[in-house]
Amino acid sequence: MKDEKGQAIVLVAFAIIALAAVIGLAIDGGRLYQSRRQVQNAADAAALAGTRLLTDGLCGTSVNPANVVNAIVEFAAQNGVVFNPLDPAATPDARIEAWYVDANETRIGVVGTTVPSTARGIAVSLQLTQTTTFMRILGHREIMAPGTATAMFGPVVQMPAGSKVLPIAVPDDVVVGMPPGTKFTVENDVFCQVHAAQCIGDAGDASSQRGWLNFDYIYNTVHYTEDDPLRRTHKPTTNANDILQFIIPSELGGREVPPIFLGTPPIPSAPAIPTTLYIDGDFIHGEPGQKQSDSKAVFDYYPDQLVYLPVFDVVYAPNYMDDNNASFPDPYVDSGQTWPNQNQYLYHIIGFAGVQVCNENTDSDCDNNTEQKELVGTFRNLIIGQGQIDPSIPINGCDATVVGLTLWK
Repeated sequence: MKDEKGQAIVLVAFAIIALAAVIGLAIDGGRLYQSRRQVQNAADAAALAGTRLLTDGLCGTSVNPANVVNAIVEFAAQNGVVFNPLDPAATPDARIEAWYVDANETRIGVVGTTVPSTARGIAVSLQLTQTTTFMRILGHREIMAPGTATAMFGPVVQMPAGSKVLPIAVPDDVVVGMPPGTKFTVENDVFCQVHAAQCIGDAGDASSQRGWLNFDYIYNTVHYTEDDPLRRTHKPTTNANDILQFIIPSELGGREVPPIFLGTPPIPSAPAIPTTLYIDGDFIHGEPGQKQSDSKAVFDYYPDQLVYLPVFDVVYAPNYMDDNNASFPDPYVDSGQTWPNQNQYLYHIIGFAGVQVCNENTDSDCDNNTEQKELVGTFRNLIIGQGQIDPSIPINGCDATVVGLTLWK
C-alpha cells in the first residue's frame, strides 16, 4: 500500500512537470508568435524608410548614409524593436543588419557606407532575443524572433484602378528633365505640327500640347480580346461629359479610372524626337482641343492636390493602326466600332507626371486663367506608395516617370 502511494506521488510529479511544460509552451509559444509579427512589421517599416531616402539621389541630391541608418533604426523602434546600446530603454538583445541591393536584389554594400550608384533598394534583417518564462523548465532559456524585408524603388509600370490619374495627356517634350517645383501650364501649342515625326500616320493635324483622354477606350496589343479581363476598349467617344465622369472623384459619384500600363519610352529618355518607337503598353484614345467644362472641373475638385497626368511620346492615327493589323490587332469594342474616328488619336503612354494643381483662391497665375481652358500646376518628382514598379528600368534623373516604392519581399 505504501509503495502504491509512492508511485502515485511520482506520477503526480511527472504530471505537474508535463502540465507546466504544456503551459510554458503555450505561453512562450504565444510570445514567440507575437514577437515574430512585431519584428516582421519592424523589418518592413525599416526597409521602406531607408529605401525612401535613396530616392533623394534621383535629382542629383547627395544621400547621407547616416540618415539612411537613422531612418532604419527609427522606424524599427516605432514598431517595437529599439536598437540603441547606450539607451537603457532600448530593447535588450535587438540586432539590426542592412544592405544596399541592386535591381537583381544582390547585396552591393552595407548600409552606413557610401550609397552605391546602382542601389535600387535596401534589405533589412532584424532579430529580437527574449528570455523565456516557463520553457526554462525544459532547458530553453531564450527565444529568438527573426524578421527580414527588402524594399525597392523604380519607375511605375502600372497605375492600379482608382488612382488619381486625370484624363489629360502631356507630351514628354514638356516634362522630361523638368526640375521638381517648376510651375507650368498645359495649353494648346501646336505640338504635332512642330514635331511631325512624333505623329504617326496622318495625325499631323493634331495641334495640341495635350490630349483629352477617353478612359473608356484604352487599347493594348496584349489585352484586346473579348475574354481578356484587362480589356478596356469599350466606347470610342471624346464627349466632354463622358470625360468629366473620370475627373469627378469616385466618392462624389464619378467613375473609377481603370488600370493603366506604361509602354517602353524612347531610349535614352530625352526631349529629342525619338528614333526608335515601341508599341507595347497602353494607347489611350483622345483628341486635342478645348474642353472648358472639364478644365474647370480639375480646378474645382483638385485645388492644391497632387494628381497624375499620363505622359505620351507619340500620337497614332486610328487609320494607321487599322492598316497595320500585324502590329495592331483589331480590338474588341463593345460599341462595335473597332477604331475611333480619324480626327481623333491614340496616345502612346510612357510615364506619369506628378502635378500639384493650382488654387484659384491663393495662386495669382491660376486666378488669371479666367477661361479655365488651361491646366496650371507645379511639377513634382513624387515617390508614391502604389503601383507596380520595375527596378530594372533606368531612371534618368528628374524625368516625367513617377517613381514607386514597394516592399519587394
